[in-house]
Amino acid sequence: MFEPKSNTEALLINQLAKLVSTNLVNLNSIAVKKDSDKTQVEQLYSLCITHGVANQINTNLSALLSQESNTTISTKDIAPLKELNSKLTAFAQHSRVISTITDNAAKELLYELAQKNIKVVVLKGFSLGYQVYDTPYLRPKTDVDILIRNEDKVKVSEIFKHLGYSNPRGWEPQAIMNQFAMKKTLSKGVNVLFDVHLKISNSKQIENILNYQELIQSSNTTLLPNINLINKPYALIHAIFHLLHHKSSGDLIKLIWYYDLYLIIEQLDSAEIEQLKTIITNTGLAFLVQHTLVLTIEYFPSVQINNLIQWCETPSINATSEKSYNYLLGNVFGVKGLWLSLCATKGLTNKVAIIRETAFPPAAEIYIKYGKDSGWPLSLLYIRRIFTGSIKYIFKRKK
Repeated sequence: MFEPKSNTEALLINQLAKLVSTNLVNLNSIAVKKDSDKTQVEQLYSLCITHGVANQINTNLSALLSQESNTTISTKDIAPLKELNSKLTAFAQHSRVISTITDNAAKELLYELAQKNIKVVVLKGFSLGYQVYDTPYLRPKTDVDILIRNEDKVKVSEIFKHLGYSNPRGWEPQAIMNQFAMKKTLSKGVNVLFDVHLKISNSKQIENILNYQELIQSSNTTLLPNINLINKPYALIHAIFHLLHHKSSGDLIKLIWYYDLYLIIEQLDSAEIEQLKTIITNTGLAFLVQHTLVLTIEYFPSVQINNLIQWCETPSINATSEKSYNYLLGNVFGVKGLWLSLCATKGLTNKVAIIRETAFPPAAEIYIKYGKDSGWPLSLLYIRRIFTGSIKYIFKRKK
């Protein structure tokens, strides 16, 4: 769940979930307060953007409002939705332009990799935007995630640099994560950001659960020529990892992430469902999948999801679950997360490297957080970082 700040916010998020679903056929199922005011509209608008559903709701709401004569809602009650949609339309128009520009730049980089015979798998939002959404801009994304072979890392980095990309962090972690970032500024405020993954996850316990070879062999190559999109069954598993990792880290869980799961499962054909079931049993993920889909169905009811939940719950399938993965259902931030990473890491040297990069990263990381002109000596900034991190850890534990 989202752990909303208030009951009012929880109700508003549930309202947004109804507006997100493409199964919504009229406005009568949306409870609109008769005393709705600008404050509520602003709240809804802010939540739409925060939860990544602004463009999808704008599309659905525009279609529904055009059929206003088919509803029994009074003009007074429908006015807040019209005002909300007006604000969303302005946001969506800007979002569509930026999405088109950044997607084209990202595709240029991906095509260049293909030209150099370097095969990568495109993950997460970019892939889902083209595979399960009606149009890519409906699925917002801050970056493009790709999975590469370790052996191609140097070549990939060179191609990025040749096309004007650079590392925005100023350094590259070696122990605490299996990825590096590359960024290119197209114009003021418009950037293309890539997260280049060497393994499917930064979590030591599951970093090898899915490998490059199986993902590249099963990738979808029909939608975008010379671009390998992670196929829907594997995309579902990866989306569940992503959601649970953020949830266990105490982060905000966005409504769009649940909607991703809903859309993927709704669009699976019979062969893809069988492939998904094979992946789940082979990896021991039945319990985690079942747990996440139970959360999903609270916002997006679906016969297909319910069928998959029931399959995961059958004794023979549930018995294949790997209990060591259940750490993702608890809290893994702060000291506990560090301890779990150390336990899953082999070799004293590697363990020391994790501690060093976590507690004492290079100065570049500190300056990204606080800026070079903060007025604080670097040594005090390190102390400040540790102190504020400890406070946040204590606060999250209390929550």
